[in-house]
Amino acid sequence: MQRPIYLGLLVTAPLLLACGSAEIVSDADQQAAQELLETGQLLYAEGDTTSALINYRDAIDRNPNNPVAYANRAGLLAAQQNYPKAIADYTCAINLNPELAGAYGGRGLARHYNGDTNAGVDDLWQAAQLFRDQGRMNDFYATIGIIQRLAP
Repeated sequence: MQRPIYLGLLVTAPLLLACGSAEIVSDADQQAAQELLETGQLLYAEGDTTSALINYRDAIDRNPNNPVAYANRAGLLAAQQNYPKAIADYTCAINLNPELAGAYGGRGLARHYNGDTNAGVDDLWQAAQLFRDQGRMNDFYATIGIIQRLAP
């Protein structure tokens, strides 16, 4: 039982270590990263996931401290059923901004689909609590509904 956990850490640890940067990101890099992120969002909405993924990657390269870029890339990776990488990116987003409720929700679903429903439900509960605390009641109730369907 310990071995799969250990192997999972070996696979995701390099991704987790790459989260954020202690270096100051210039205003120009922040702006360029924001433009790449927005372009990636448009491309994803249009169905061009390959180009969207490239834009998200480039946005993170320009500004590795933007949790939304990690969360967006994670959502795309989860849609492609690449759950381990999605979980790693959602974790980066959460580490950078622990109040990012959607990242907990996304990671919860990715963990569930990756075979760890208990950890997924825990994340979804965290998302629900954050949504409630942030006054996002529609998101709160939607998350509670998901938990009720998944809870073991």
